[in-house]
Amino acid sequence: MNKILLARWPAALLVIVLVSGLAWSYSALKQSDRNPLTEQTLAVLKYVQAGEWTRAKTEVQELRELFHTKRWILDLLGPNQSASNTRIDIDVLAALIQEENASEAKQLIAQIRARLDDFVII
Repeated sequence: MNKILLARWPAALLVIVLVSGLAWSYSALKQSDRNPLTEQTLAVLKYVQAGEWTRAKTEVQELRELFHTKRWILDLLGPNQSASNTRIDIDVLAALIQEENASEAKQLIAQIRARLDDFVII
């Protein structure tokens, strides 16, 4: 009996380590629940609501650059045209901020956030 237990302990240890690692990864991802694109849209929204248009222009440019680097995730996981529609919406948002149109910019930010919230983007 002891020989059987001694022969199987490396496999049992490996299973324990794998399960623990997967559980930790899952809980860390769920707890962070931080989508950098969504966070950036919140930064844009904050400055639009405050009427700080210069800062809002900077933040929307950062959103555009961040989207460009993360776009492959939307292309891979998103429905057809989701990434293209989001890119177009970000461009329209930049134009609305340039025009200092707060009400339409807030509506468009809400649409962009709703689309981005469907994805876990790290």
